[in-house]
Amino acid sequence: MTLLVARDALTVEGSDAARYLQGQLSNDVAGLAVGGSCWSFLLEPTGKLGYLVRVRRVASDSFVLDADAGFGSLVDARLRRFLIRTKATLVAGHVVVDLDAGGDGVTLVGWSDAQPHRLADEPLPAGAVMGSHEEIERRRLPAGWPGPAELLEGTIPGETGLVSLTASFTKGCYTGQELVARVDSRGNNVPRLLHRVHSASPLAVGAVLKRDGVVVATVTSAVGSDALAYVQRGTGVGDALECGGVPVEIATLR
Repeated sequence: MTLLVARDALTVEGSDAARYLQGQLSNDVAGLAVGGSCWSFLLEPTGKLGYLVRVRRVASDSFVLDADAGFGSLVDARLRRFLIRTKATLVAGHVVVDLDAGGDGVTLVGWSDAQPHRLADEPLPAGAVMGSHEEIERRRLPAGWPGPAELLEGTIPGETGLVSLTASFTKGCYTGQELVARVDSRGNNVPRLLHRVHSASPLAVGAVLKRDGVVVATVTSAVGSDALAYVQRGTGVGDALECGGVPVEIATLR
């Protein structure tokens, strides 16, 4: 059975599209070959989130950005904020992504650079079904891939564990670059860091994790005994935590 997930999409095209996106997105999208794609942050001028998008170059002057469902209009509004005297148009749409298209070591949940994009109004492949929220979460959380609950407005990019996948440090200036570069130059010594956590008992969103009786993390996403949580600096893999008296294991993000 092929599992699909719907995502919001935004087509950006025009003679200035590559130049404009290169100045707005954290990754080197101008360097993409036609057909290539990458993950990128779309940051606020302060350098904080922002949104996580995947960018695919479909022609020399045309790109498709896709984001979690419900975030397309926000990505559109953020890009239009600085779209001044720029020869580029933005058109909203939707794509359906195949979760079983195979991973490439980047997203680890099947949302790979090589997977096809399908227009939402096209017939679905034979045997394909839309994945339920729980089915998608059961793939996302063990893979350590952050979702809307982790990518909240104002989050420092370095806290998400995605900077190495989403940011170029050689491409030149882009909106929000200063904070990303400064945090990286200091060894990504952020106040908290996203981790995978696992417990012998089911975990719930909002559950607090303690170390020696002190709260050091709060669960942001959970399905069964697998969860994601931002863990305070000074606590990490190998440290003994507990939730309601039950031991909790901290694992690397991926």
